[in-house]
Amino acid sequence: MADAIVYGCLFALMSMGLTLTYMTTKVPNFAHGSFVTVGVYLAFTLYHFENISAYYSIPFSFLLVGVTGVAMYRLVLRPLAGRGASLVSLMISTLAVDVAFFGIFGIYSDLLSNNYKVFTSKFFLLADSDTSIFG
Repeated sequence: MADAIVYGCLFALMSMGLTLTYMTTKVPNFAHGSFVTVGVYLAFTLYHFENISAYYSIPFSFLLVGVTGVAMYRLVLRPLAGRGASLVSLMISTLAVDVAFFGIFGIYSDLLSNNYKVFTSKFFLLADSDTSIFG
């Protein structure tokens, strides 16, 4: 039951971020899920290499994801919009960014598993760093 509540809250947070992105840029961002994955991989990396709990890495993840989102806007969306690109072109550009992120995640997980022998980098849970409140 508690896991379902946690997952539901995570989906609510992700959908709020997607809604805020759409409200500010007026472009549906297909790379939004990849931004979430950037934060999760940062939390995983800090947990695995520095023994920092996933909960303590939340501010770092938010900061990195925010910088990533601003970088995508400034490097991809704003120049295309400045050239008069259509809404469809902007949506496709966010899809291209998502495909690039997908490749980067594959490279990073292969790097972790091949060079650092972190074999859980392709499928992992951060439940090991969970805490218990009132038992």
